[in-house]
Amino acid sequence: MSYILEVDHLTRAFSDVGVSPQVVLKDISFNLDEGEFLAIFGRAGSGKSMLLSNLLAMDHATSGTVRFRGQDVNQLTEIQMEDIRLNSIGFVSQQFPLQQNLTIRDNILQPAFQAGTLPKSQVEARAEELMAWAGIEQHARMRVSNSDETLLMRAIICRELINDPALLVLNSISQSIESGEAIDILESVFAYRLKHPIAILLTTDDPEIAAYADRVLFFSHGEIKAELQLGRLGDFKAGHQSRVDQLTSQIESLDI
Repeated sequence: MSYILEVDHLTRAFSDVGVSPQVVLKDISFNLDEGEFLAIFGRAGSGKSMLLSNLLAMDHATSGTVRFRGQDVNQLTEIQMEDIRLNSIGFVSQQFPLQQNLTIRDNILQPAFQAGTLPKSQVEARAEELMAWAGIEQHARMRVSNSDETLLMRAIICRELINDPALLVLNSISQSIESGEAIDILESVFAYRLKHPIAILLTTDDPEIAAYADRVLFFSHGEIKAELQLGRLGDFKAGHQSRVDQLTSQIESLDI
């Protein structure tokens, strides 16, 4: 089995002099296969964002290892890790980190021009393709400051896909937009995945969203409580409600 991400006994603790350490991530271990869609389900404050920060080496674990395609991320230099985040990992957070004075199109183009690996004509063609896929091509010339949150979320996902990453990380996107809009966006990502070899790691507190994943980890108080294998959906809507029911039953039994 080929893993894109391997997490081994990851622990993160904070401590002050004279105070017992506060452990926020507790001995976490899991793998993510190449091309797999994994959801991490947990309520607000469970530690999901802290986990992602450690997986992407934006924070450093107290102990344990995180490997991206076999490379221990904590052994890489910041320049090496920045290169991985630019070219191999797309990260969509709850915020909208776009430049307000630029158009939607120019924001999407930025990471590709920064990477500098493709001619300008190919980069622009890729951007046009992504905007058409996301249904925002008619807004390409609109400035970010004049755009609504759903449009911005779609633009950010396009930007994070522009360099054709191997892994797309979606952090609680339904916290920034309406749940129905988040599901519509997830359907677009689902369609993209059918045509491109990409792994997806999603965090959420919504069973309706988690149910689209191949596998779900249940996360509470900084640790993995259980795992549910759902299998890969062949159709976005087929069998979804039965998967939601499985998730809801597990959530109730775990009391999270």
